[in-house]
Amino acid sequence: QVQRAPGSRPGTLQSPMEADTRQASGAFDWQLQELSAAIASGDALTAAALARQLATNRSASGASEGWTAAAVRCEVDRDAATAAFRRGLQATLIGLGHAPPRAVQALRVGAQSLEEAVAWLERQPPVGQPPPQAMA
Repeated sequence: QVQRAPGSRPGTLQSPMEADTRQASGAFDWQLQELSAAIASGDALTAAALARQLATNRSASGASEGWTAAAVRCEVDRDAATAAFRRGLQATLIGLGHAPPRAVQALRVGAQSLEEAVAWLERQPPVGQPPPQAMA
């Protein structure tokens, strides 16, 4: 049985084996795009699971077809990743009930985690109250 290749002109035929290869390639490409999106969004758990799944699928199906390991390259835009982390941390602090200016201030003084930011915020006097050393 022979079928027309998707997206091809009439008269272009492919065998069932070629159709299966094209479908497998499409699924592989889709999985790579999902992996790329997970990495770009900073979702390490999803990225690790997708990478593991890709490696498992490739080694299981590739062993019989003579495939070699896939080369993987990852680039990180540290500035964008840092900005996304800080926005998420700021949103979390605001969600916990801290005033937006205080959340920004906690990040400006160098908090690198939610725990550090909350600890710093808890050490600060309430808004509108002078610092303890100014009251003495």
